[in-house]
Amino acid sequence: MTGPEHYRQAEGLTGWSPVCGFCDLPHEVLTAETALAYPEMAAEYEMGSPLCCDRAADAWRAARRTAIRVEQAATGWRVRWREDDRLRARTWGTRGDATELADYLAEGGDDERP
Repeated sequence: MTGPEHYRQAEGLTGWSPVCGFCDLPHEVLTAETALAYPEMAAEYEMGSPLCCDRAADAWRAARRTAIRVEQAATGWRVRWREDDRLRARTWGTRGDATELADYLAEGGDDERP
């Protein structure tokens, strides 16, 4: 099992929801908003990475091969990531715009967004 394929649907108290196939915990990923609020998580996990267990995070990293970071820069908020073995970066004027791009990239989007 690698990437998002290792998640499966399980019935819970509120209906069906995705759970990890490795540890059976609920599907939850690191978002840019969470990373900015809890910097220690951003140091340990990549944007979009599963938070349930290390095996899921390792499988996700192996499938994605991308690291996404949001950081404050002198000219605004910078989003950095690795794509096709190249380091990429875009700077936004607001933290909200930067976190929106980081979340979009973590979901598999490209940087062609306006």
